[in-house]
Amino acid sequence: MLKPLANNVLLILNNNNDNQLIYLPTTTNKYQVVAFGEQVTTLKENNIVIINENKTTKFEYNNQTYYIISIEDILLVMED
Repeated sequence: MLKPLANNVLLILNNNNDNQLIYLPTTTNKYQVVAFGEQVTTLKENNIVIINENKTTKFEYNNQTYYIISIEDILLVMED
C-alpha cells in the first residue's frame, strides 16, 4: 500500500477518453487521485484533476506508473 505523507497526493494517469469515437491528442493530461496525505482535505479518491506537470515525481510500483505531487500544484478538480 502506498500512503502519501502530509500534503502530498498520489495520482495515476487517467486514460479515459470520455467515450470519444476519434482520438484527439491533447496537451493536458488528466490524472486520477489514488491516495493523499492527512493534510489534504479538499480531495476524494478517484477525483479527476489537472496538475502542474512540471512539479510531479514519477515512479513505478508493481508494474503501475504513479505520480506524486503537492496539493498546491493541483490546478483543477473536474466535477460532474
